[in-house]
Amino acid sequence: MRKLFGFFGNRRWTNRFYHYLFSYILLVVTLLVFVGGVVYKSFVTTLSHEIESSTVSTMSKIKDDMDTRIGEMNRMAMQIASNSLLTPYKVSEDAYSSYRTVAELKKYKSTNLFVNDIVLYYTCPSCTSMYSSSGTYDSNNFYNYIYNYEHWSLEHFVTALPSMDSPVMRPLERVDISGKSANMSTYIYPISNNSAKPYGAVVFLIEERTINQLIQNVLGRNRGSVFILNGRDIIARHSNSESEQNEAHVQQWVETQTMTAPVSEVKINNHRYTVIHVKSDFNGWSYITVMPSEQVMNKVDQSRKLFNWTIAAVFMLGLLMAVSFSERNYRPLKKLIAAISHGQRTPFTALSKKSNDIDLISDYVSEISKECEGLTHKLQSQASIVKEQSLLRLVKGSTKENEQPDTMAAISSLHLDKSHYVVLLYLIDNYNQFIQEYPKSMQELLKYSLIKVTEELSSELGNGFGAELTDDRGIVILLNMNEESAKLEHIKNVADKVKQFFKQDFHLTLTVGIGDIYDNFSMIHQSFLQAKQATRYRFIRGRDKVICYNELRSSGKSEKWYPVELELQLLKAIKQGNGGAVQNIIRDTMEHIVTKQMSLEAVEFFCFNIVNTMMKAMMELNIETDQGIEQLLENMYIPRFETIEELESFINDFCRNVCDHIVHKKESKNFVLLERIKAYINDNFRDSTIDLNRIADTFGISGSYATRFFKDHTDYSIMRYIDQLRMDESKKLIGSTEWTLKEIMLEVGYVDSTNFIRKFKKIEGITPMEYRKIIKGYPSELEAEINI
Repeated sequence: MRKLFGFFGNRRWTNRFYHYLFSYILLVVTLLVFVGGVVYKSFVTTLSHEIESSTVSTMSKIKDDMDTRIGEMNRMAMQIASNSLLTPYKVSEDAYSSYRTVAELKKYKSTNLFVNDIVLYYTCPSCTSMYSSSGTYDSNNFYNYIYNYEHWSLEHFVTALPSMDSPVMRPLERVDISGKSANMSTYIYPISNNSAKPYGAVVFLIEERTINQLIQNVLGRNRGSVFILNGRDIIARHSNSESEQNEAHVQQWVETQTMTAPVSEVKINNHRYTVIHVKSDFNGWSYITVMPSEQVMNKVDQSRKLFNWTIAAVFMLGLLMAVSFSERNYRPLKKLIAAISHGQRTPFTALSKKSNDIDLISDYVSEISKECEGLTHKLQSQASIVKEQSLLRLVKGSTKENEQPDTMAAISSLHLDKSHYVVLLYLIDNYNQFIQEYPKSMQELLKYSLIKVTEELSSELGNGFGAELTDDRGIVILLNMNEESAKLEHIKNVADKVKQFFKQDFHLTLTVGIGDIYDNFSMIHQSFLQAKQATRYRFIRGRDKVICYNELRSSGKSEKWYPVELELQLLKAIKQGNGGAVQNIIRDTMEHIVTKQMSLEAVEFFCFNIVNTMMKAMMELNIETDQGIEQLLENMYIPRFETIEELESFINDFCRNVCDHIVHKKESKNFVLLERIKAYINDNFRDSTIDLNRIADTFGISGSYATRFFKDHTDYSIMRYIDQLRMDESKKLIGSTEWTLKEIMLEVGYVDSTNFIRKFKKIEGITPMEYRKIIKGYPSELEAEINI
């Protein structure tokens, strides 16, 4: 194997060699699949049938054993029914009859180790007891204390007995046996002796472990579950090494499915199981074994592994032969390729990846042609880069003082041969969403398209030159025009066409800033600064606008105004945690800012003051910022927001987090105060002097606030809560002690017996003495001895 890997690792092979190799391998695989499949199917099927037959035989033996046990119980029941000492008259004849009946039942039980207990029951009026091999019991006590079934009572038994015409096996259920729990199956044999309805029954109690001793050999050391069913009812079950979850899914499947085939394979809870089913002709019971399929087929899997290893060995031998034949057939072609590729510039490893060795020479020529095209493209791209860099230097004022338009044209093909200049700045609105929705390559393509469309539309007025401004999230356009075309309305028309084109075709909105028009080459930088200032007014005017610097300057002086009152209201609302009021105040403030037509600098100052007010409120309230609030604080930088609406939304989110934090903090303090008041009352309610004022003074609050606070959080008053604690304690003392009513009254904090009795009767509906009589069961003649 090491030589085989070295053969491929140390040599370089082309696709032609691998074509030979894979052809031979395909031939080997085809033969192995065909021959191996036929042999495998025949062998595995035969072995599987033998394993399934063995398991079915074991289940049939269990069925026969259970049928024998049921037959023995039927014969024993008939013997008991015909025993002259166990007739309804004999079992209730005198005091000795109970002892005699128990002794007889013990004899029957001693002959059958399968049964845990035998119970005899008659429905005659004089027969009020149930007789078992362990003793005689009152019928109610038998079901309530001796054998307390989880889902079966005396009433169920007595109601169902008259309609029984054949023995009945109850499903497996939990039974409390004198305080100990166990799972038991109950077999009921009705006693009729030619009468129309049964007048009694023999009940056999069988522990789950007794039945499990019969069925556990089915599984041996394997995992799985064995069930014995009477119709849909599970009489017995045994599981071995199955998880509780898997066992529950299997049991649920067994209870809901109807099986007819002796052996089947099913899917339960995404696991494959083999189900073996045997049905008794004696009583119709079903015996079902459910085991994981991979475990049932363990021997088959072992044989399958041996078969697979054999196939693998044959495959490896065939692989070695395929490599040998392929290498021998490929050797002449390899020598020819080495001769052609000797001395060439392109590495042979790159050419060896081609699909056909015959095309090696033509591929080599194609590589040379591609290299030439790449060099040409690089030259063209370098020219474009030089042009863009020269334009950026020009608009940003980085050119040399003696650099003129002719010099720029010679260096970068910027032909500025007309008299007037103006700079336009296009910004892509909602830029964060733009970079999230489009990949980097698509972003570059859209910006490139924006430049080209603007340059083409600018030809209506003159020459347009564009470049990308990565730091300003848009592009800059330098428009060179003659005097007759240098009109602001013409320039706005071109900008609007570009904006509408991108809005319709690409669903992108643009904000366009236009600087002043100059006839001096050196003022291009000034026009750029003015266009940049115009785009900043997007913060006030909103997105998708064309903003001219000349219009901003001619709009006149802005109104001077400062929202002092709104700022105080905002501070108060934040401290109160009133999120709705905070939102309304911020909305009013923003509307005032927009309607007052203030300068951009004043608007940014006011917005900064709003942020500062929020921080001031947090510092005064000593609020510790959590991770969410800290993240919002990091993002709260005004220039990062494109519009005032975006800033308003962000401030609202931040204030909502702060208000929620304040409300949560207040609720936490109220919970602590409530628990402290409850604890104080629980410790002092026995003190007759405790009252509302004392409790309020203890916690430094007023009585009216204490009453309102306690009732808001518990739905009842403080004094009612104290009365309830006293009544609960008095009921406990009445039922558990022999104290007089006066002693109990003083112990729980009452001093007036009339008031105590009145409140007790109002809550419980009876007097304390009547309550003690009911709890302790005193006879009426002793009631007079209870002193007040």
